[in-house]
Amino acid sequence: MSLNELEKIYFSVINSIRSSQKDLSERQKGVLLTVYLKEDLQTVRSLSRHLRISKAAISRAVDTLESYGFLRRMPDKRDKRSVIINKTVEGRVYVDDWNDSLGKSKNFLI
Repeated sequence: MSLNELEKIYFSVINSIRSSQKDLSERQKGVLLTVYLKEDLQTVRSLSRHLRISKAAISRAVDTLESYGFLRRMPDKRDKRSVIINKTVEGRVYVDDWNDSLGKSKNFLI
């Protein structure tokens, strides 16, 4: 990414730090986006494999995202050892707001 492209998202970053939205780490954002964008990745194991980070790291990120109401864990009825990660309305609103903010930032310096 060029410096010019980074300048285009600067507006979004500044708005994010000034807002009252939850402050997510890059890892938490990555997990959240993966759950919302990749329909087939719904378990801690599948997220771990896809993102190439440990199941423990995924679990910690999901703990935080769940505490914010952005994701919800549910038992997997097919495999008692597995946990399904579900989307929530609050998470969808967060992702949509984030997407809108990024869209505005792309047009800010054009």
